[in-house]
Amino acid sequence: MKESRELELKATITNTFLKTVSAFSNYNTGKIIFGVDDNGKIVGLENIETLFRFRK
Repeated sequence: MKESRELELKATITNTFLKTVSAFSNYNTGKIIFGVDDNGKIVGLENIETLFRFRK
């Protein structure tokens, strides 16, 4: 699995991930996968609640 214009891999959730979400929402299609590093290795997420906090 490699990143492309339609796929973004995020090993962690940082305060700047919303920029990526915004960029993908302005594009026709795309997926952001959290808990996967740039090499495609599943690393999991330590604090999944951080992601859900931004849903509101």
